[in-house]
Amino acid sequence: MRRQARKSRPTTTAQKLTAVGLASATCVGLVGLLAVRNAEDASAADEVASTASTDANTPSTALTQQQLDDYSAQLAAEQAKSDAYRQQLADQAEAAKKKSRAAAKAAVAAQQRLLEQQLQARQQLQLLMQQYQQQSARQQGKTHASR
Repeated sequence: MRRQARKSRPTTTAQKLTAVGLASATCVGLVGLLAVRNAEDASAADEVASTASTDANTPSTALTQQQLDDYSAQLAAEQAKSDAYRQQLADQAEAAKKKSRAAAKAAVAAQQRLLEQQLQARQQLQLLMQQYQQQSARQQGKTHASR
């Protein structure tokens, strides 16, 4: 259960950028929602004011439903762009993870090869030391036998 909580926390730069992108998209959406609501409230207030006025030819400054629909469509388009950008960041983060895993595997393999080479070198050294000791013992035996 603790592992799942740790996985959801952004730890890499790509994950942090993704989190910032999502937070920005959320803020833009909330600002848009507030703007639409304020526009609707202003529109309702203008309608009340225009019905109360005696001059019916006075132009209204309130946003029309078409303008609100256009703004809503713009917000939806921006959300789609934000979602695409978030997906792009997530894909880049995944690619970076794969590259780092591959590099780590290559480093481990290189380290294992180096350790194997060191082990072989030690074994060869031990074999040479044994051969040297055997030769030394034979030569000492020959010198003692010849005296």
